[in-house]
Amino acid sequence: GCWTSFALEPSPRALAAYREALRLRETFSAWSNSGLVWWLKAQRSSSIGLDPGPELTEASRCYAEAARLNPNHGHVHSNRGLVLLARAAADETAGRDPTSALTAAVAALEAALRLDPGLAEAHNNLGNAHKALAAALAERGGDPGPSLDRAEAEYRLAIAANPELAFTYSNLADCELERARARLARGFDPRPELARTRATLA
Repeated sequence: GCWTSFALEPSPRALAAYREALRLRETFSAWSNSGLVWWLKAQRSSSIGLDPGPELTEASRCYAEAARLNPNHGHVHSNRGLVLLARAAADETAGRDPTSALTAAVAALEAALRLDPGLAEAHNNLGNAHKALAAALAERGGDPGPSLDRAEAEYRLAIAANPELAFTYSNLADCELERARARLARGFDPRPELARTRATLA
């Protein structure tokens, strides 16, 4: 259920083996492990400057199939949410609208947290999804405030679940910076948010 071996280059034989296993009999583990192989392939593509979007789509599909077979497995929903976050980032880099992938990521991560509210990394990733939705809203001239509020709440839940997640503190500080930028863009004083950013990083 946890991400492992990010740096490994996936073997084509592994994916072929999982495909054959799924042809013979669908299992949760075969779908879930296929998702991991596609995730690793996406990481490889990204590292050499290729668009990982198609591989992330396949990874998301595999995790969705795994969740269909075992809908009560929180980690598989969490893993699919992370894949969808990466898909949203790839869409943005390629000039595509990331909103659909972000909305799907929120749904997957919320499903994971309904099953296991103590998944600290799922809370962190849900915060990232809401922060990215806030940025997309701000770009279109909308109010990012409510999405930033939800992002902050998720980061704080992640810290409560695991105070050792150093990157979550950084994400929380980024959230306050985004709030300060939004206030400044609307002609308000950003200093309260900047003070909270300093307090988070202290």
